[in-house]
Amino acid sequence: MAKAEFEIIGAVSDAKYRSLREPVPATVYYPAIDGLDSDFILHVRTPQRPEAMIAPVREALRSLDPEMPIVEVRTLREEVEASLWQERLLAWLSTIFGAIAALLASIGLYGTLDYAVKCRTREIGVRMALGARPVRIASLLSGEVLLLTGSGVAVGLCAYAATAVWIRSVLYDVRSWEPMVVVSVVALVGLVAAIAAAPATWRAVRTDPARALRAE
Repeated sequence: MAKAEFEIIGAVSDAKYRSLREPVPATVYYPAIDGLDSDFILHVRTPQRPEAMIAPVREALRSLDPEMPIVEVRTLREEVEASLWQERLLAWLSTIFGAIAALLASIGLYGTLDYAVKCRTREIGVRMALGARPVRIASLLSGEVLLLTGSGVAVGLCAYAATAVWIRSVLYDVRSWEPMVVVSVVALVGLVAAIAAAPATWRAVRTDPARALRAE
């Protein structure tokens, strides 16, 4: 019986080297029995802080070959962060533009409600003169805010559903549909709408009926 040319001594799970997006290649590890005659990458696993092992590993390599050039030393965390720079940049830009969009939406909602209150000053005065309580006035304006906010949320959810596949393609390890993200964003939009609507609603419920009825 012929002796086998190779002996399998272990197996490792799939591994990614330079990018989390790269396909996992078929890889075979060979022992360096007769020394190394080309560049190689040394991976060191340690229960300690990786940064604390850099100097001891350098000393161990120098003891084997004082002239061995060490080109690059990086921790796994640094390697992963370097491979995710596009995702991090996109996340930061999305956060900045999202904040700007939320600010513009709150300013627009506040301006719309403020204009609506001014245009309906006489109506609000008549309602209050006929006995409408401030809670009723606040609920009337809140219904309009809810309608506007609900319409915007519905349009946003439709746009999110249409671009979910694209979002998954540009962000690593993100599912096409994230329920917690959707709920959080809807809650944030509702909070922004409530903050924007509060000044106009407060001014409406404090309207003086007599002055409102005399307003042109």
